[in-house]
Amino acid sequence: MGGGARSVGCDLRRDVVRIVVTHYHPDHLGAARWLQERSGAPVMMLEKEIQHAREIWASSDPAPFIEHLTRNGMDRALAEKAAAGMRSSMSLPKEMAPLREGEKLELGAITGRVLHAEGHADYQIILHDEVRGVLLAADHVLLRITPNIGLWSDTEPRPLARYLESLEELRGLPVDLVLPGHGPLFHDLDDRIGELSLHHEERLEEMRRVIEVSPKEPFEVSREVFRYGLSVYEQCFALAETLAHLDYLADEGHTERVEDVPSRILYRTKGGG
Repeated sequence: MGGGARSVGCDLRRDVVRIVVTHYHPDHLGAARWLQERSGAPVMMLEKEIQHAREIWASSDPAPFIEHLTRNGMDRALAEKAAAGMRSSMSLPKEMAPLREGEKLELGAITGRVLHAEGHADYQIILHDEVRGVLLAADHVLLRITPNIGLWSDTEPRPLARYLESLEELRGLPVDLVLPGHGPLFHDLDDRIGELSLHHEERLEEMRRVIEVSPKEPFEVSREVFRYGLSVYEQCFALAETLAHLDYLADEGHTERVEDVPSRILYRTKGGG
């Protein structure tokens, strides 16, 4: 990382003024401590995300995560293998400064206003420069892939509903350039919002059809919807996304969640057998 910074004329020990982390996922927060130790710059996240990150990454106990996976239909051996790679502890920055929604940050030539953009992560932020028409979109709006909207053991209720509501709030935002957390930059924000909304409408209908035939465990639904070969890691994300969609359908009254036995959860169409 240091070599890459030097190649574009950035001295990490001298030129880094602040480190803004959009959300707690390890591909965004993971190197923050390393960079803070080299630059001395403060690490900044939304205030609630700081607390959440500490709760998640300070503990190495995989039990809640394993329980979440198995209750929703994953085989215990597979769940334990997944937890070993996904719920290990992570070294966090020693100090993190809180950001608040609506706050403005000077980021070089950009002045970014902090917007709360939930769904992919409960306390994710994006940054909007209204004057320059630039949106630092984190993992909220991506061009070539759809952000994973998942219901995990630590997720607040209704992640998909909150994501879709948050997307709609961005329509019409004065933006000419979108800089996402993954993949290429793009320009037409409203068109991409429309594509993402349509994707989730289609995914909801697909899952509704899967459980229309008979009640199914969420993991079984995920295996039918995400048919291509998946790694253990990807199977967890598929399950989380399936749960978010089934939760949305239940909230809308199209399906219902049934505890067949204390350790087994099923979803079925409303009024179905």
